[in-house]
Amino acid sequence: MTKTLDLLLNAPVFMTQLCVPHLAKTKGNIINISSILSTMVVPGAFPYSCAKAGLDQFTKYAAAEFGKTGIRVNSIRPGAVITPIHTRGKLTQEAADQLLGACANSSLLGFNATPEDISEVVSFYASDAARFITGDINTSDGGLTVPVVFNGP
Repeated sequence: MTKTLDLLLNAPVFMTQLCVPHLAKTKGNIINISSILSTMVVPGAFPYSCAKAGLDQFTKYAAAEFGKTGIRVNSIRPGAVITPIHTRGKLTQEAADQLLGACANSSLLGFNATPEDISEVVSFYASDAARFITGDINTSDGGLTVPVVFNGP
């Protein structure tokens, strides 16, 4: 658990501390990458989910702390993204394919994101088009986390 928290929460916190002087001069911005698992309970994802939930809160506090300096701080919560990460851990390729298939079938749009889909959101937050957005946590998950009670016959 400690390694996961160090990598996914502490590293962005320390990196932010190091970058603040430069970002204040340049009116730069910080874009954290969280996860929909910061808001969901998935067995076996405890350390990861806790770290991402902490990153969500850090994003809001950092936005409040650094807003007066002109630094914007936002976060993106991707849903299922098709990358090799799913088979680097305990999952076989077959299990990863089943997981990604279940996520795609559960999303309102019916497909999973590609890294390029998420990079488009990152590009928006980094652009001047988002100059009035800070402390925001965007959920880019194809509607996977939208609670649908009844979706028709």
